[in-house]
Formats: sequence, C-alpha cells, structure tokens
Amino acid sequence: MILAVLCAALFFGGSPPVEATTDDIKAYCARLYESYQLRLVCQRNEDAAKRRLARQVGLPYGVSAEIWAYCGRLYESWQLAEVCTKNEQAAKEQLAR
Repeated sequence: MILAVLCAALFFGGSPPVEATTDDIKAYCARLYESYQLRLVCQRNEDAAKRRLARQVGLPYGVSAEIWAYCGRLYESWQLAEVCTKNEQAAKEQLAR
C-alpha cells in the first residue's frame, strides 16, 4: 500500500513524503524504544549528533548549508542526518576535483 502511494506521488509529479530532523529527541526515542535504557542511549546519541552537526554547518571546512538542508529533510534522526551530510560532503568534494 505504501509503495503504491509513493509510486502515485512520483508519477503525478509530487515528491514522496519525507521526515524532517526532529527537535523533540525525547519523543523520537520513546517512539523507537520501549526500554528506558535504550531510550537513554538513543537520546544521548541523538543529542551528540545534533551538537556535532551544529558545530559543522556553515564552516569553511564543514558541511555546506545546501547539504544540511537536503539531509535534514530526509531523516528524522540526527545520527542519520549526520551520516548523510558526511557522505554528501565527501561526494561533493570528489566531484570538484
């Protein structure tokens, strides 16, 4: 069913629905995990990824705002957005050579 909706959206010129990186990390981790221990680990890891990205975006040697905007739209998780930005930045630098 989900595949049919995505295909229809793409066929009729729309874009597939995407998540945005969440500011409510506590609720995000609670949705993922029932275990309080796993929620705590999730929250710590998401907070750390969010802080690392905040330090890197817009710096001359860091992640471009364009790449951050792209990855921030794709993933609800800060950890996944961080991986996305690293991979996209590396690919952009290789293409510039």
